[in-house]
Amino acid sequence: MKKTFVKKLAFALLVAVATGLNGCGKKPPAAKNNVSEFEHPSPKLLQQIASKQGWKIEDVEARDRAEDALESNRQPADADWQRLVKAADTEPNNFDLSLMMEFSRHMADKYRAPVLKWCERNMTQTNDPYAAVIGYDCYIRSDGSDKDLWAERLKARGQFYVEKIAEADKRADARKKLVP
Repeated sequence: MKKTFVKKLAFALLVAVATGLNGCGKKPPAAKNNVSEFEHPSPKLLQQIASKQGWKIEDVEARDRAEDALESNRQPADADWQRLVKAADTEPNNFDLSLMMEFSRHMADKYRAPVLKWCERNMTQTNDPYAAVIGYDCYIRSDGSDKDLWAERLKARGQFYVEKIAEADKRADARKKLVP
């Protein structure tokens, strides 16, 4: 009986080792890079984003082309810029938020007035405190002339704004130190 048990145990160990070795040398499936999908979205992904947000696909495509151009140190096509200016005023669900964030990072005189308008609109609304703070951050990045007035208006809303405005001002000071 002892020999049978030892044989069964040896056989079980052999099977376990063989099973383990069978998987050795195989590469695990490559991990999907989700960041890449958003940096270079497929037409299908753009359509999904547009439909979920209630945006026109043409506006999302124009935004994507404009962002690609700006990130490549080029200016967006005039047709795309005009479409985006119109879309920022008509599209729902913070379409203008991503525009002001992107264009304030690549500010040019051509973009300043509309971007500042989008920033002010987001700072004025009271439904989304984060959108208001992002509006402020983009406003100072875009060299808005009434920075102190907007800071005081937002700080008057409460402690959340006091802290977030202080953080935005620190980022602005850091950006100034980077520019020669």
